[in-house]
Amino acid sequence: MEEALQQRTFQDALAGNRMAQREVVKWIIKYEAWLAKHAPKAQEPVITRYISPDPDNADTALVLLGIAARGLWFRTGATPHRTLGRSNGSQPQAGRQSPD
Repeated sequence: MEEALQQRTFQDALAGNRMAQREVVKWIIKYEAWLAKHAPKAQEPVITRYISPDPDNADTALVLLGIAARGLWFRTGATPHRTLGRSNGSQPQAGRQSPD
């Protein structure tokens, strides 16, 4: 019975009845207050960082980006720290400091 009365009041509010409109506004305010009270608390998003334990991945990334060249280390599986920036893996390129 109450639901039928609410539907009739809502229809009257849509038709322009000011008294019915006030009643519907009260319902909306009451509903929004209930939502605010029962809404779950907002939590800060969890930031997950994926950091590789292998620092040699950075050297591979430099090669992929074209910043560094593949050297002897790439073909032999040696660590690139000593061979990056060297043309044949043993002699420094012209104009570059030796990383040793």
